[in-house]
Amino acid sequence: MEQYNPNQPQNQPQNQPPQPQYTNPAGQNNYQPCPPQQPYPPQQGKPKKPVYKKWWFWVLIVLAVFIFFSALGSSSDSSDADSGKDTTSVSDTTKGKTTTKAEPTTSKKQFKDSCKTYTYKDVARDPDKYKGKNMKYTGEVLQVIEPTWGDTVEYRIAVTKDDYGYDYDSVIYVTYARAEGESRILENDIVTFYGTCDGIYSYTSALGGKVTIPKVEAKYLELKK
Repeated sequence: MEQYNPNQPQNQPQNQPPQPQYTNPAGQNNYQPCPPQQPYPPQQGKPKKPVYKKWWFWVLIVLAVFIFFSALGSSSDSSDADSGKDTTSVSDTTKGKTTTKAEPTTSKKQFKDSCKTYTYKDVARDPDKYKGKNMKYTGEVLQVIEPTWGDTVEYRIAVTKDDYGYDYDSVIYVTYARAEGESRILENDIVTFYGTCDGIYSYTSALGGKVTIPKVEAKYLELKK
């Protein structure tokens, strides 16, 4: 017969490990063991914010949008400029216009020094050869035609002088933009003009005939005293 052992728990199921026995400080065996403590669960870190909630993400988005539209605008401006150049070129070709570069400004003395006096017959015989050349002549005013509007006055001036005065068959048609307040030039005045040859000019005489003479656009017109 088995001996009763008060320290051994009764009706202990088989195949289970013996439960540990705890003894209180007074040596009594009715001390209830404390349940084993469960390990603390590992602490999880602070949840990370999504990328789209971070301030720097939106800064990058704004910068990217700004760069994109800046590049788009530059490309558009460049295309418009190129298109405008092409359009101007086509328009000028269609209308037959000739684009000329602005000539550098010259002083009054420089322009006068560039003018030359050519033989009247040479200019009248081959006006295209002398077109665009700067000319200087002194002659007698045969006719003055005041403008009906604007400030450009027309003159017919005889420029070849002989023993009897100026030859009325050597006449140049002269246009001159008279400045406001400038003294008027009258018929029979002796003048010196400086200008640029503009080919020829044709008009109908009092007798009904066609007359063609050289034309000069005067830049300076001076009365001889």
